[in-house]
Parts: sequence; C-alpha cells; structure tokens
Amino acid sequence: MHDPKICIRCGTPVRLSKEKYELYDRMHWICYHLEFEHSDYDPDEPCDHPNCPWNRIHATKKMKIWDPLWPTTIYSEDRRSVLRVKVLEVNALGNTQIRVEVDDRGINKQFDLWIKDEAWITFNAALLQLEESGEGEALLQGMDPGDLEIRIEAYDSVSSIRLKYSLGNNAWIEGKPGFAVSGGFPLDPTRLTQIRKSLAKLRQIASNVTFQRIEEQHLPAILDIYQYYVLNTTATFHTVVPTLDEMRVMVGMEHPVYRSFAIYDEYQICGYVVLDQHKKREAYDGTGEVSVYLRPDFVGKSIGGLALQHIEGYAREKGLHVLVATISGKNTRSIRLFERNGYTKCAHYKEVGVKFGQYLDVVAYQKILDNNN
Repeated sequence: MHDPKICIRCGTPVRLSKEKYELYDRMHWICYHLEFEHSDYDPDEPCDHPNCPWNRIHATKKMKIWDPLWPTTIYSEDRRSVLRVKVLEVNALGNTQIRVEVDDRGINKQFDLWIKDEAWITFNAALLQLEESGEGEALLQGMDPGDLEIRIEAYDSVSSIRLKYSLGNNAWIEGKPGFAVSGGFPLDPTRLTQIRKSLAKLRQIASNVTFQRIEEQHLPAILDIYQYYVLNTTATFHTVVPTLDEMRVMVGMEHPVYRSFAIYDEYQICGYVVLDQHKKREAYDGTGEVSVYLRPDFVGKSIGGLALQHIEGYAREKGLHVLVATISGKNTRSIRLFERNGYTKCAHYKEVGVKFGQYLDVVAYQKILDNNN
C-alpha cells in the first residue's frame, strides 16, 4: 500500500477520494483556500466559494464586503461589519468632502461630511504611529462638532485593534438629513498598513486633481490627447483626427447646458471629460452622454472616477436625470470604470463599427442620477 500524500500546510494525510478531499498544489483543497485567500499573501480577496473553510469557521454567511464604488473599505475581523469611505471633493482650502457608509449589524447608512485638511493629516500620522507601535489611537473628526468621529485604537493588548464610529444628526447624504448612529467593531491589526495607505492615496489623488471648463486655450492639449485615441485605439470610432474647429464643437464650448471640463493634475492637463447631448429631440432633454479621455500615462490612477463624480455633479445642477456612456466593446478598461461608478449595461450592438480591419461591438451603459423625479 502506498504511503498517503501529506498536505504541506496542515501536515495531515490527503486521502485521494473525490468525495472527501482534493489534492491541489500539494495541499488539501480547503487548506489551499486558507493559505492564499485568508492570509498575508492575498488578504484583500475574500473567497466567495460556499465550501470555503472561512465560512465554516465563523458559521455565518459573509456580507458583501467589496464594492467597486468605494475605494477604501475597512471591515471587521469576522467580516460582518464594514465602514467604507470615498472622497467627493477637495476644495481650494484643502478641506475634503467625504462620503462614509456604515454597514454594521443592522445599521446601514451613508453620510456626506467635510473634513479639515489638518484633521486629515493628523489622522493619517496617528494611524502610522499606531501601526508602528501598536499603541494609542487615530481620530478623524468632521468640521462641525458632533457630525463625525471615526476612531481606530488599540485596546486590551497591543495586538488588538478596533474601530469606533459616531455620526450625528447633522450628517447629510445628497441633501437629505441623516440621524445619529454609533458603534464599533474589532479590526485585523495586520491590515492597518493597507488601511492607512488606502486613505492617504485616496485623499492625495483627489487633492491634486482639479477641473476647468474647456476654453479656447485648452483646445490644443485636448486635441493632442484625443489624437492618440484616434490613431492608436478603438476607444473612439473616429479614424481621422478632427480639426480644432471640429473639436470645439465636440466639447460643446458654445452650448448652454452640455459642457466639457479639462482635467488638471496639479498644473498640467492630464485629460478631459465631456457631457454631450444624447439625442436632439426634445424628449431626450433630461439625458446626457458622458465620456472621459486621459493621457495614457495618467490611466489607472483613479482619475477617471473623479472625473465621473465631477461631471455627475454638474449634470445634476443642470437638471439632467440620466447619463449614458457609449463604449467600444473592446475597451474593457473603460467598461470597468463605468461599472465601478454605478453604471449598468443597457444595450449591446454587434459589429456596428469597423476600425483597424476588425468589426467592433458597441455597448451602452447608463446611470440614473435622481430617482425622485
């Protein structure tokens, strides 16, 4: 009789019975999951397989932790509670408007709040100290007393970390008043570094990026960006680079409602975002079409999401109800951008374009900005 094979993770025999075990990378199948889905190797990718041993250990159905609309996610050790954060705006004074979502054992609320620049800096510095020493606390408070308090602190021992939150009555979400909630949950201390870096990156990107309505002086830089996509990609179905006069019309410089914005990273134009008319007939007046173009060296830096947030805010000011994006079927990066920002697929047209000798599909995505109208 052959000696049984030994799992390199748990050290116990692997019985080669399909009914009870599988051998995978010299491990039990469930040991493989523990090794690569629930350890420092890959701590950010929770496993959704129903047989994953994490679910068995905690004897609870995992909540939905990961949401592409929220760049920063702070979840509890048992993954039953989560606090999400995203930056909406950084103003000229350096103050930051954030949106916070709490999903914690029956509490499920969102709030919009302003944070002073110095409060954000102090919070990140305190997180670094907590990360290095395992002692102390990091406190983030809103500009108005009592509207927000997020506290990450050591407790019981240096190996135990928890998050406590309190949001007051004067916290608002999209112009509607909220109500006071408070609570807290323990955190995995090994995730402090990632939490700190995620929050710092989130705010840094937002603080560097600004938007200006496209004027005559922006056109050469905008055309240069668009030229790259015309000549090298299927992101646009143009095959000939437009003139400056044509570009002026494309970005709607003369239109009273549909406008475009140059995207600045500090002092240089890194892209532009367009809000265009979806259809010319009057019944479509509540719908706009949006597109984003970035310099290739600025792709993948979370700027596209900020551009969509900006143009959506402008569209709401102008009373638009729906935004539509028309995307080449091969432009998977753009498709992911719109999906991450709440757009849903509403149409798929097969082989309606030809560029570089290949037939191209077109997909349409839409987002309803206001369900109250």
